[in-house]
Amino acid sequence: MMQQCPFCHSSDIHLLEPSQALSANVLTSSMISPATMAALGASVSKSLNVPPIIGAIAGAVIGGVFMFVLDEPESPKVSHSIPIYRCNHCQMQIDPTIRTIQ
Repeated sequence: MMQQCPFCHSSDIHLLEPSQALSANVLTSSMISPATMAALGASVSKSLNVPPIIGAIAGAVIGGVFMFVLDEPESPKVSHSIPIYRCNHCQMQIDPTIRTIQ
């Protein structure tokens, strides 16, 4: 078990469940979804005096490319997974297998 956060040196850390450790990936993928990028493209194209449909199509294509590139295949569930910790002070996720420079 980890005793101290390597970033802020706080001892207020806790072990995350596997589903909690993956929540950042879900948030990032929903922010770069084709629908979000289409809305952003339409908004930007309006401010540039370009028809919004062109910006929406461009944004949807860019969002689709991001989703394709960032999409990770689901890995099989491993019963002996590496524990991930979170510091309650600086909110950083800590992988104990990675060494930090001190």
